[in-house]
Amino acid sequence: MDYVLYFTIAGSTVFIMLIGFLLGGWLMLKGNRSAKTDESFIGRSPKGEVFSVSDGLDEDEFPDEPDKEEEHILSRTNNFLRSLGGSG
Repeated sequence: MDYVLYFTIAGSTVFIMLIGFLLGGWLMLKGNRSAKTDESFIGRSPKGEVFSVSDGLDEDEFPDEPDKEEEHILSRTNNFLRSLGGSG
């Protein structure tokens, strides 16, 4: 009697796994087809510039001259290096 229960549980597990495998394969197939044809399967492609992100290449990340706070940090670092015997 226990074998019937074991086979029922094993069979239902295999059946659920098979359904998941087939569903995943179907979703992958639909996703690959929609990517090639520019039609979206789950959502639509974004329109306009709402979804665009600027890359920040136009802005200067590091200015040429240090400001007051940076000069203060540089002078303190130089003093610290001199106290250690460095050439700061």
